[in-house]
Amino acid sequence: MAATQKNILVGAARLWVSFGTGSNRPALTGTNTFPWTVNVSGAAQTNTAVTAASATSTTAFLNSTASSFWREVGFTSTGVDVSYEPGYSDVVVDQLLDAARLFQQSLKIVIKTELDEGTFENMNFVWGQQESLLNIGTGAASVGAIQQYALGTASAVQQLNINGGSLGIAPVERTLVFVGNAPGILGAAAGSAQTPYPLASSSVASPYAGSDVSATRSKERVYVARRIVQEQTTAHALKRDAATVFPVSFRALPDVDRTEAGGSEYGFIIDRVYGTS
Repeated sequence: MAATQKNILVGAARLWVSFGTGSNRPALTGTNTFPWTVNVSGAAQTNTAVTAASATSTTAFLNSTASSFWREVGFTSTGVDVSYEPGYSDVVVDQLLDAARLFQQSLKIVIKTELDEGTFENMNFVWGQQESLLNIGTGAASVGAIQQYALGTASAVQQLNINGGSLGIAPVERTLVFVGNAPGILGAAAGSAQTPYPLASSSVASPYAGSDVSATRSKERVYVARRIVQEQTTAHALKRDAATVFPVSFRALPDVDRTEAGGSEYGFIIDRVYGTS
């Protein structure tokens, strides 16, 4: 492929977290479709997905159709950092001064960002606690929904418990999704032979085909981490001259128990074309 400025990635990502924790995290499909929505209890599954050929953006899907199962964390700072850290060991032989071979013996994937919105939902998320520790008030909707209470009413109280934990308790696991720009996001004039790269699905029409479709089609890159655990010591400061941010570091773990994971135990990244033709 010839070099093109369209493949330079610019722009911040938007981030969502699942309501379900532990074994109740949403089940995910293969690499060509977006996660199925699943209820918080894990008892039933709704096969509502954003496919590669959909006219709906992932952002619109998560904030509408799937809003009962995913929560957007809001504004972030410093972007989203994804580190892929393989560990290798040497095979040394007498006849060579350097290693004859390397073999991988470990892998660590870490996702870092800073949350700017100091809601109880976000604080509970940053501290890696169960959703049951958040009391959102009398008569409120489901846990995770950001509530606005009228001042002076009896139900205008939220409480976030700080759990002491105990020995042997497993950390809280959630599913993480963040969406940003994909390479080749700009359109092209009619008749252009340029293509960004093979798309996720052969059923998706190229955004460069036919007339200039830059106004009606877009591309996005979706990152999905199947199991994440908040493992970093996090501190937030209340300052006179600075915004209060909540740094967070998620350790991604492989999910070998889910039947849909095959070959994508940690998760997957997809590039989607969406919009009208």
